[in-house]
Amino acid sequence: HDLGVIAEVAETVAVMYAGKIVEIGPAVDVFHNPKHPYTEGLLRSIPRLGAPAGGTENRGRLYAIDGMVPDLLHLPSGCSFAPRCYKRTVECTLSPIPLEPAPGSKDHIHEVRCIHA
Repeated sequence: HDLGVIAEVAETVAVMYAGKIVEIGPAVDVFHNPKHPYTEGLLRSIPRLGAPAGGTENRGRLYAIDGMVPDLLHLPSGCSFAPRCYKRTVECTLSPIPLEPAPGSKDHIHEVRCIHA
């Protein structure tokens, strides 16, 4: 879970949530242009030297993704991240979301499991 180390040593990165890959692609693309809201949240939660933690809106606290991690034995229908997602819509909860090429992906090498990517 050390994203800094991963960014330095990996060419390809897979981000998982609730046991499923939600985003996969070249490390440079995933870290600099994340497509899944969970990946965005992970990257926002990284402490940065010299920067006020969380910004002024959080009064110095680290960013945290809202909500709770789901019970893996009772996952919600549709996207497992939907209950915590700021982009969720009804469509996110209806059926499983497939892993598909991310918008703008060259040669389908950056894929995401989100209908709002």
